[in-house]
Amino acid sequence: MVFASLTLIGIMVACQAASSNPPPPPALTITPTSANVPLGGTKQFAASEAVNWSVSGSSSAGTIDGNGLYTAPASGSTPSNATIRAVSSSDTTRSATAQVTIPAVSVSVNPTPVSLYPNIAGANNWPAQTQQFTAVVGNAGNTAVKWTVSAGGGSVNASGIYTAPATVPNPAAVTVTATAQVDAAKSGAATVNILKPTALGTFTVTVTATESSVTRTQAVTLTVE
Repeated sequence: MVFASLTLIGIMVACQAASSNPPPPPALTITPTSANVPLGGTKQFAASEAVNWSVSGSSSAGTIDGNGLYTAPASGSTPSNATIRAVSSSDTTRSATAQVTIPAVSVSVNPTPVSLYPNIAGANNWPAQTQQFTAVVGNAGNTAVKWTVSAGGGSVNASGIYTAPATVPNPAAVTVTATAQVDAAKSGAATVNILKPTALGTFTVTVTATESSVTRTQAVTLTVE
């Protein structure tokens, strides 16, 4: 009987000890655990309980508000990464993280290649030698670009309209470049080949006039059709 009583007391003590140590809370989690967010883009994160949000990484890691809405930086060097951290509001020793990838900005220019003649100074009825270029910027909310052209190769305006030079440059292949405003290290280019003008051909003009219709000092206007 004494042994049975001691056994019962031991079981009661073990049960009391177990009841005084409640099970640990479920692990804190973040959804999603990873995301690709372009420059200027946003991504909503959620936590399994009330948390305080923060973001870390490079100087251009972005920001996150109290509701878990992450906003990537408007500009910066790409690609880059950021870490989203959620710390439990009730127990600061518990936290979880998620990873953000800011993909590389891409730039392409169309059309390419293009062939044009020089804009010959003083040439009458010579069509303007221009070309409209278009830049496509990927992985960025801001798709604006800065247009430039290689030295001596003509000019390009802010809208991407290129104007050929007055003479054939050396080299004759000109590069028109569009650089992303959000990441100055990312650009795209098109090639313009400036062609040497060729002779249109030769022709003979015969003027027939009588002495009674044209004097020796009179000017005559000729029209070639």
